[in-house]
Amino acid sequence: MKTITIITDSLAMPRVEGDEKIYIQQTWPKLLAQKLGNEYVFAEFKERARDTDSLNLVQVFNESIVNVRPDLLIIQIGIVDCAPRIISKKEHQILNRFYFPKRLRNLIIQQRKKNKQRILRKGALLKVYVSPETFKNNLDKFIKASLAIRPTLNILLIPILGDLEKLDSISSGYYSNIQKYNKILSELENGNNIIVPENWMNEMNSSENYCTDGYHLNEMGHLKLSQKIVNLISKT
Repeated sequence: MKTITIITDSLAMPRVEGDEKIYIQQTWPKLLAQKLGNEYVFAEFKERARDTDSLNLVQVFNESIVNVRPDLLIIQIGIVDCAPRIISKKEHQILNRFYFPKRLRNLIIQQRKKNKQRILRKGALLKVYVSPETFKNNLDKFIKASLAIRPTLNILLIPILGDLEKLDSISSGYYSNIQKYNKILSELENGNNIIVPENWMNEMNSSENYCTDGYHLNEMGHLKLSQKIVNLISKT
């Protein structure tokens, strides 16, 4: 029996918000487990708002790789890294410190929201949580360390997905950021044990696959993604 480690953000997690209801059994990791039957053991490591900086944590590496020694590693992270922001990760941390005046914090956030599009027009990459260079380094370091532990490990890097037109209408530059970060993912593919199915971004680029925010998968999106992964595993 083989083992699959799955490292993801909220895109693989249940989501119950208003009329949008995606329960645990409808998420793509659970659908994947159902489709593959008893051939694999699944080790899932999911965290909301996760970005690739989390891959630098020793605990994450030990729990997902060292303690599991997987045959297949699936990583779906990136939307948090590349999303255009009006408040950077460092600014966010400062604003949420206990000593920072709440009234001033709210005022700053209000002003940034009011001027959102003007701020983003200055550059969609200026305040991303993880820069393109750091994004690549985080993944490269984690992959190399994983292969050192498990040389026969196969790795699937799922491209950053979304309703691209919707996302770009919400935040100017979203589409271009996703393209840039997905290009970085494709550069990590080595034609051997690291696979990045770039065509999935275009194939999944439809509002019918996502919740109203444009990036969380709905029931159909989870179903489609799970089948794509099954098909890929069957081929390789």
